[in-house]
Amino acid sequence: MKELIYTLLIYFLFIFPYCHSIVVVDNLAKCDVIVVPDQCHSIREAVEKASLGDCIIVRRGIYEENLIIDKSLAIIGEGAVIKQGPNGDAVKIIANNVNLSGFYIIGSGFQYSGINVRCNGAHLENNTVSGFLYGIQLYDSQSITLRNNIISNNRFNLKVWGLTLNHFMHDIDCSNIINGKKVYYIVNRSRCTIPSDAGYVGVINCSFVKVENVCLSSNSEGILIAYSKFCDIKGAKITNTERGVRILASENISLTNSCVSQSAWAGVVIDSSYNSRILNNVFEDNSVGIVISASVLLGLTSSENFVEENEIINNSYGIYLSGVYNNTISRNKVESNNIGILVVSCEDNNIECNTIVNNNVGVQIRCSNGNLFYHNSFYGNLVHVRINDLSRNRWNMCYPSGGNFWGNITSPDDFLGEEQNIPGSDGIVDEKYVIATNNVDFYPFKLPILYFNAGRFLGKSYYVNVITNASVSDFEFNPLEKFISFNLFSGGKQRLFFGVLISKNLLWCSSLENWSVTVDDVEHYYTVFVNNNYTYIFFEVEGGAHYVIIRGRHSIKEILPFGDVNNDGKVDFADLNLLYVAFGSCPGHPRWNIWADLNLDGRIDLKDVYLLIKEFVLRRH
Repeated sequence: MKELIYTLLIYFLFIFPYCHSIVVVDNLAKCDVIVVPDQCHSIREAVEKASLGDCIIVRRGIYEENLIIDKSLAIIGEGAVIKQGPNGDAVKIIANNVNLSGFYIIGSGFQYSGINVRCNGAHLENNTVSGFLYGIQLYDSQSITLRNNIISNNRFNLKVWGLTLNHFMHDIDCSNIINGKKVYYIVNRSRCTIPSDAGYVGVINCSFVKVENVCLSSNSEGILIAYSKFCDIKGAKITNTERGVRILASENISLTNSCVSQSAWAGVVIDSSYNSRILNNVFEDNSVGIVISASVLLGLTSSENFVEENEIINNSYGIYLSGVYNNTISRNKVESNNIGILVVSCEDNNIECNTIVNNNVGVQIRCSNGNLFYHNSFYGNLVHVRINDLSRNRWNMCYPSGGNFWGNITSPDDFLGEEQNIPGSDGIVDEKYVIATNNVDFYPFKLPILYFNAGRFLGKSYYVNVITNASVSDFEFNPLEKFISFNLFSGGKQRLFFGVLISKNLLWCSSLENWSVTVDDVEHYYTVFVNNNYTYIFFEVEGGAHYVIIRGRHSIKEILPFGDVNNDGKVDFADLNLLYVAFGSCPGHPRWNIWADLNLDGRIDLKDVYLLIKEFVLRRH
């Protein structure tokens, strides 16, 4: 065995390199070498003269070119400068297996591309590219290698475009520099983190990749996610791109706590992707804030994506849905856009609980049916909704869940009930709101809709929706004591109206009479309605400041297992970790966690540890 190992070592150290060099020399011997300007005055002339596989050496000098490389050649610069000619790209590669290296490529007027690659197998190395619309553009190409290229001062430094997976399977390492920062383009990787000093991020056919706190600008895509899954982008700042984030043919991608601005096409594009979550971001001054689209060429659509709690401000189009279904647009602030939400050729999407304000057009719809718009607040728009055809969509849930708030509505609220024919107020105006043919809100709200986060249980976030003319603060949902509480305030003396929609999976009573409403610790009269999903409680109080408690008899905590500290329906090491973090705390302490107080004695101590470990062991036996 040792003899075999020694033999192989000798072969690889001494014989293999010699054999390899013989092959290289033999290949060079078979090709012609053309020197510019010695044999040809321009690089273009040399390319026209060369045969397949030849090598062109370009001496130091300035060459004005609109060079098209349509043969498999090696073109090597020795300090040569390619100055962009008047009509088109400086260098366009349309033949496979081209090697281009050692050039300074300079644009004039930020037009066209420095190097436009539309082929397979090209190798670009040691080039410096500046002054173009696109520095280096890889378009529908395959197996491109980039090494030691410096790309700077272009409108968009790097563009990697395609649709199929092969269009993205390139070898681009971090020796490439964009505006002084490294390119991180990873392929077939799992469970890794992109460094925060990135100048461009590409994640191709990867899983469980984290991109955190990157600051990106001046690329076609700030972050490219293609054919990947379970990747998280957090805390990114992206400016001056074509597409801040492009998510293609991927699943379970999240973009959170990021800011995307001044994108020529869109802040984020979700194309042919599933279960992406765009949460708590700011999209400002883009052509389009958020695009969710389908690819006809791939034969894929985008569905079950969630766009939640984002600020979408001062874009030409805030949100654009095109040819997609079953996506949720929820609790976003859509403000001061030309068109707030554009829906084209879509079905069965939910647009809910958004504040759509001060846009030229709040929502515009074309060729779309079966989408549900509810609990949105429309006000300050020049046109709330524009529908240019016979699209048919729903604008309310069943009573008492209701529809939307329309800022220009003046109808009274003198009746209540499903038919709005019972004397009394319920926060829903008495007349339906006609939007267009086939589009009617049958239960428009009298006041804007607010929403409050009640917590995350069983992998789902729950919210309580509130309809009121008062200011609301200090909202709390206590599932252990089974109540919701908050403060109401109004500076004037006008009467306060308050309606609250509570999910029947969050807090409920077996009988309507079991609900309790107290205002300033005094039992208060209320009206209650239910449907299959919600309980709606409505009451009125005099103006001023009030503390309100709404009590039920049952809460979601009852259906969670004992010891489930993080409310995910399981008792596992994650719960032990949360209890460890909260150990030794009591109410008011920064580490206090009410869910870790298993014996409800107001202190997290060894008794709680014992109870949790006991439950943990029992569930595994």
